[in-house]
Amino acid sequence: MSRLKFPKKFRLLKRPQFKICYERGRRFFTSLFIIFRHSNELDYWRVGITVSKKIGKAVLRNRIKRLVREYFRLNQSIIPKGYDWVIIPKKHVNWKQIKLQNVQADLDHFFAKQKEHRLG
Repeated sequence: MSRLKFPKKFRLLKRPQFKICYERGRRFFTSLFIIFRHSNELDYWRVGITVSKKIGKAVLRNRIKRLVREYFRLNQSIIPKGYDWVIIPKKHVNWKQIKLQNVQADLDHFFAKQKEHRLG
């Protein structure tokens, strides 16, 4: 069984990278997340995750980041290439009850709609 990797080149790490997505990117809403998308002129996608302190303590914030990173690691083939993605969890969600399956369903639905709009 091959292991899917999630190298640093697939991550947004610096504040200016995030800022460009916020200022120039397009904003989308799902039931769990606010998602920013900006073209990155690369042949691969990159993702950044921002979790506000208003969501909860560090343990919960880190858990949310792990869930989102795991989704992107497992679903590398369905994510459109050539974009930077910034994922922000919504504050009103009870994140203590959310599992990977919930994140998977929410983001699968979002990326299916993205694919549908690009082809149609």
